[in-house]
Amino acid sequence: MKEIKIRTDNSEKGINDITCLWNRVLSCGEEFSPQLNEIFISKYSNYEDREFGKYDYTIMISKKDFLNELDEKVREGKYIRYHFGDETIEKSAIETWKKIWEDSGEKRIERNYIEDYQIDIPEVFSEDKKAHTTVYIGIK
Repeated sequence: MKEIKIRTDNSEKGINDITCLWNRVLSCGEEFSPQLNEIFISKYSNYEDREFGKYDYTIMISKKDFLNELDEKVREGKYIRYHFGDETIEKSAIETWKKIWEDSGEKRIERNYIEDYQIDIPEVFSEDKKAHTTVYIGIK
């Protein structure tokens, strides 16, 4: 599995660092590019203070089968899956995380802050021409 990681947070600078990392990854060409049956997945881990502090943000290339493993963990009650579609990845990601933070703040979910995963599908690759964000949140 190929991956690249930064230490960041949810500040404006931290989000900009994530955007810069994606720009770097996407400009690498074939040296960091998914092959057949592989996808980009973002991983959030090593949380310092839940969503308020620093965390590791990793862009990884994984086999598509990894999604089946995450869906199995949802069925087992270890993760909860959030999904949102909108005009752009930025909008779909923002709306997805807003819902996660709302559910967490309202105690509808109890996050474990170990590892969370995000998959983004650009609008040009979706059947409905919307960008889609799916986030798997680890729960207690």
